Amino acid sequence: MLSDSPPRKQSSNTAARWIVRTASDRSCALGSRTSSGDYAPSTYARYRGYVDDEGPLSWWESRNVYEITWENLRAWLLWLAKEYQRPGAKRVGIGAKSRLNVLTAFRGFFKWLRRHEQYRALPTPEWPSVAVVKTKRRTMGSLAAQADVIESVPAEHRGIFYAMAHLTLRNGEARALRSGDYDFRRRELFVGWAMESGAASSERKSTKTDADAWYPVSAALAAWLEWRFPPESRFDRDAPLFAHPTTGLPYRDATLAKIWRRACQEAGVPYVSPYAASKHTTYSELARAGWDLLSLQRMGRHSDPKTTLGYIEEFGPSRGETQRAREELEERQRREDRVVPLRRER
Repeated sequence: MLSDSPPRKQSSNTAARWIVRTASDRSCALGSRTSSGDYAPSTYARYRGYVDDEGPLSWWESRNVYEITWENLRAWLLWLAKEYQRPGAKRVGIGAKSRLNVLTAFRGFFKWLRRHEQYRALPTPEWPSVAVVKTKRRTMGSLAAQADVIESVPAEHRGIFYAMAHLTLRNGEARALRSGDYDFRRRELFVGWAMESGAASSERKSTKTDADAWYPVSAALAAWLEWRFPPESRFDRDAPLFAHPTTGLPYRDATLAKIWRRACQEAGVPYVSPYAASKHTTYSELARAGWDLLSLQRMGRHSDPKTTLGYIEEFGPSRGETQRAREELEERQRREDRVVPLRRER
């Protein structure tokens, strides 16, 4: 049972474990976001894994809450960059964006506690910053180029690339799909899982945004699934929906990249990663076509609209182009005696 009071300086309770778990438990007890500014329980549930024994907050294992100082926070961020290794990962250290995410979550937990009367005695450290260089998203340049490469993929491998491009699925989400996730009658696909790693034997977990829903599939993907799964082979609902034809197992990330690279060469299109070629390319083209923020956010299952807004700001039409389009629409509707008031940009 967690105490309502912070660990004393001589206590062996750890800063990370106490702060995150206490904030999580208190938040879940409150329910959804309240007028006082409390976060929704799902926010804390999503980051609770940070306090696992091998999680990015494990550095704080031997330190209590009174040791959360600017110096120690900087030392922890340096450790994340140079020494921390995610469970099952080959790479040592995590990137600036990941470090910023962990730091933001830790600071959010800490601030949440200090807003409540019984935790006012906690120290108020100065929080360091993490510089993240914003890089331009790579895309294929057009949906036509994307389609040309997909058609250059051998037919037996093509289905998963249809799913990634047409439904903007992340690699791990597409690889985690099972036969039972697809409704052949309604032609709808349930997206609610993702692979934990790039290995074929990886376990399934919740998606990055904890979102799950049914999505209608494209005509091309529906036709491919009908071809790949004749009626007599649809009884094993746990079978991978997109299995490698040789192994029968889900694709590895490295295998998808290898197949995609060969298809790019075959189509004469410069190589970009499958993720950038599918999700980034589809979003950039829809944003360029003028899709609104809410539609793009729903399609991409983005929990934060700022993520979606990045595509619109980078690839969408300029304010001048948007204004001209509205004026042309308004003029056309006037001529047709169907005037619809339009809100102009300032």
